[in-house]
Amino acid sequence: MLFCSYLSTPKLHNLLFLNVKELLLIQFHSFQPIREKLNSMNLLLYMSPIAVVLLLPATLIMEPNVIDVTLALGKEHKFMGVLLLLNSATAYAANLTNFLVTKHTSALTLQVLGNAKGVVAVVISILIFRNPVTFIGMTGYAVTVMGVVAYGETKRRFR
Repeated sequence: MLFCSYLSTPKLHNLLFLNVKELLLIQFHSFQPIREKLNSMNLLLYMSPIAVVLLLPATLIMEPNVIDVTLALGKEHKFMGVLLLLNSATAYAANLTNFLVTKHTSALTLQVLGNAKGVVAVVISILIFRNPVTFIGMTGYAVTVMGVVAYGETKRRFR
């Protein structure tokens, strides 16, 4: 009984655990896996197949005739395969660009750039498609542009 109570003391447990851990580290030191650095390219490599596995079934459920429509468009337009590949390459480039911007700047900078991109998209939409914009919408875009400029100036001053 005294021996069992001695074994249950925290000091002995820690001592046994440390010795077993050291033995395992010495024994299997040469078999340790090489740790891969999780950079933007590796993250994109791991994220893409998961996205396909999750989104493909959802697409097939929500749009049951998508395969027939895609094949019909492929037969009708000979550049449909090229357009699909170009769309995939563009999406990959957009994701890679987002990861690289985050890596070299910060997540906040990526958010500010996203807001600026939204304003540019709206301005192009107004110029090309003549979409109407309300006064409140114009005020919001003006505040966004002022915020982007203020962020840029603040970042430049405190560099």
